[in-house]
Amino acid sequence: MSKFDLESYETVDSRIHKFWEMYPDGSIVTDLFSEIRSGNRLEWICKTTVRKVAGGEIVATGWATEYEGANKFAPHNSPEVCETSSIGRALANLSFSKVGERPSREEMASARSKEEAPKPVQEDDP
Repeated sequence: MSKFDLESYETVDSRIHKFWEMYPDGSIVTDLFSEIRSGNRLEWICKTTVRKVAGGEIVATGWATEYEGANKFAPHNSPEVCETSSIGRALANLSFSKVGERPSREEMASARSKEEAPKPVQEDDP
């Protein structure tokens, strides 16, 4: 497996902004649903479709799945994580990512596991 460089990763937010700059009349549409899987695990599934012009032909799609509670960084935000991943994949399929910079789920998990935990915010005593 290749090593994923988190420093060169372009965020989904950045890709979305680039898309809207290039295609202000386009559309990014998500379809999110869930299924109960074996072991009573809740799986979120999202499909994203992208059009350069609203109502025009679909130029890219992206799929993503996320199990409820599986992401240690956002255990209660599985639908949002799934949707964001799906949008990111659809935009990557439309070339809104660097060539060869499409990390696998395992590479992203490995990169996340190496991130430092957020430091608690200390409030000044008034």
